[in-house]
Amino acid sequence: MNFDEFYEKVHGNLPFPWQSRLAAQVCAGSWPKTIALPTAAGKTACIDIAVFALACGAKEAPRRIFFVVDRRIVVDQAYRHAEGLAKKLQLAKDGILKQVADKLRAIAQDDRPLDVYALRGGMYRETAWTRSPLQPTVIASTVDQVGSRLLFRGYGVSDSMKPVHAGLVGNDALILLDEAHCAKPFQQTAEAVKQYRKWNERTTEKESNNRGLNESPPWFKFVSITATPTDEIREAERKRAEEHPNDAKLIFEADNLDRDHEILGERLKASKPAKLMLAKKNKLLDVLKEQAVALMGTDLGTDKHDVTHSARAVGIIVNRVKSARELAKLLSEVKAKKGEVASPHDVILLTGRMRPVDRDIVFKQLAPLFSGSKTKLERPTFVVATQCLEVGADLDFHALVTECASLDSLRQRFGRLNRVADRPSAKAVIVCREEFCEPKEKEKEQDPIYGNSLPNTWKFLTDEGKRTEFDFGVSAVDVAVTGVDLTEMNAPSADAPVLFPAHLDCWVQTNPIPTPDPD
Repeated sequence: MNFDEFYEKVHGNLPFPWQSRLAAQVCAGSWPKTIALPTAAGKTACIDIAVFALACGAKEAPRRIFFVVDRRIVVDQAYRHAEGLAKKLQLAKDGILKQVADKLRAIAQDDRPLDVYALRGGMYRETAWTRSPLQPTVIASTVDQVGSRLLFRGYGVSDSMKPVHAGLVGNDALILLDEAHCAKPFQQTAEAVKQYRKWNERTTEKESNNRGLNESPPWFKFVSITATPTDEIREAERKRAEEHPNDAKLIFEADNLDRDHEILGERLKASKPAKLMLAKKNKLLDVLKEQAVALMGTDLGTDKHDVTHSARAVGIIVNRVKSARELAKLLSEVKAKKGEVASPHDVILLTGRMRPVDRDIVFKQLAPLFSGSKTKLERPTFVVATQCLEVGADLDFHALVTECASLDSLRQRFGRLNRVADRPSAKAVIVCREEFCEPKEKEKEQDPIYGNSLPNTWKFLTDEGKRTEFDFGVSAVDVAVTGVDLTEMNAPSADAPVLFPAHLDCWVQTNPIPTPDPD
């Protein structure tokens, strides 16, 4: 079976070069440790690749595919993606889709080729995914939901079912951790679980050999997906290449075929120049408001189809919930121009603290801003948000104003600007608080969220005052950071508590739960 043909039948277009290349590698039995691809590269297609590899009978292709991300917004998007795939397989009458569906039915020993579920907070918790250990299943979920189940303490799971959930998550399972840089503790915990599993795997293999059985222990695959892989992973890749030059790489990245691709290449090469500005103390919101209003309606040029574009959707991303609320109020008070009766624009506020029901309402309002949307904005719109929009959300702003943050955070934020290169150009502004433009020795004087990574990033962007503009296009940033130590510019992230075997010895006891029970 051919993956390109399968993908085209599902989505109506051929896959990007990296998707075909990764599918070939996975079908040969090897997932990379890290998939390092920029935003808007179509990383959700890893679900399609995992399902196709399972149908092909690839070595160590797990039945259960967990697409895990620490943002509910992205969980819902991944769920809809997988649900569309499952429906096409279920309804397939002929061709490659029917072949894949029949292979999956044979694995499931059921009429349903593929089950799909969403598992996150703020919604009814579905348990039907546990009905059969044989069923090929895709589960879009959050870090907390999958992590708690992996460690025998599933949220909302009865004591008698906790070991069942743990067994299904920890065996014959693939965990694709999207935006892994936002979930470092979970990544470290999963790596510790993999190490402890090796003890059992050696025992299982020994017992199988003693009994003359040709068996291997159940698979547990963990793959991190991120646009900004850590320095530790880069160093591990370097050592691996030196010691085992013929082995598959730990890090899977875009190559020249991707950069030269008609669609993906445009996204990677698109320029996103950002003006760099300082805001005096207590004037941050005023500067952000002024810049956002100034960008609204600006000319973005004429595309190859002779369509003229202007900025009708301006995203403003700040670092505090309070700042977002106050800024949204300021923008809503902008008066109509002379001769206009109604307010000249809409203002949408989005924060991570919103109730799920309110967030759902907001995302219906944002529908025209999703990539590939067929609907158009009725009126110019300001979208004011916190870091909740940094990762994964498939929003496509025409212009962007952002408060300065760490370099990795800014790269994520700029992934929402001209996301799929539909417009000839993009405009942006980065505003830094004057009091945080220089690193501070005392922790209490540092930015409470980003610490000294914020001023270090600002110094890098401005080249210590020599630059007033920085291009945040994907290719431009890759060139700018080549050979640069990014450690001090990336957001600080706490390590996970050390996972000891003694913790697992307690957690595997589920009914009754022991006292004391490790947190």
